[in-house]
Amino acid sequence: MADSSIVNPAVSSAPKDYTLPSTNELLLKAVRASVDGTGAGGAFLPALQLLDPAGNVMWTATTSSSVVAGGSADVSWFPGLSGSSSSGSSVSNAWAAMSKNVASFADTTGSPYVTVDLAAGSLITSDTSIFSVGTSGGNHGLQINAAGSYLIWVAAQANPTVAPAAGAALGVGLGSPGGVLNAGLVEISPFTSRPDVALTTQANSTQTYTVLMPGDDPVGTVFTLLAGQSSGGAVSLTASVFAQQLNTFHL
Repeated sequence: MADSSIVNPAVSSAPKDYTLPSTNELLLKAVRASVDGTGAGGAFLPALQLLDPAGNVMWTATTSSSVVAGGSADVSWFPGLSGSSSSGSSVSNAWAAMSKNVASFADTTGSPYVTVDLAAGSLITSDTSIFSVGTSGGNHGLQINAAGSYLIWVAAQANPTVAPAAGAALGVGLGSPGGVLNAGLVEISPFTSRPDVALTTQANSTQTYTVLMPGDDPVGTVFTLLAGQSSGGAVSLTASVFAQQLNTFHL
């Protein structure tokens, strides 16, 4: 049987009801409503409910965001799409970065990685309620202050002042105090010769990243940057931590 639409153009105060005739059966595929909130005293969530023949509420579906007081909206509901009931999420593009330039970063052979104290004044972010400067072990890092899922990555570039020793490498890692991550998340990149750049000034770069999901509970965690190098001498180092909130979760 072909689908058919039920159209009820009559305007009424909320809640607007539609009672299915007793001779009909309903396979709900979509509902659309025009909601006029001109008289609303505050922000509100448009909602759709299904009631059984006895008037009991079988389910309630709300929108993922509220409508401001006095606002209006055209709202659609589809089976299989979640809204902001007991849990839900919305896409976020909030981001942040911190960095540090170290003019003379010594060879760390023997204690492969050290924490780079990121510059407290280097924080740039699109949302200061989500990201801030924190400290861990006396070192500055990027602190997360809101639940959600995050992409976090670290990057470093080193310029040696002497010809790197054979097998020399630059390493970078992401640290957190006994929580979501640890110093084991490390990426190593060897210093190699390039024909177009003098070996003594050859830049070497590496980076690593991780994705944090809600179960990792990153709220309050300070992420620091770990770096190490075995060039045989000091290098000039530029290091950064970046983060982007992918989703914000309502628990």
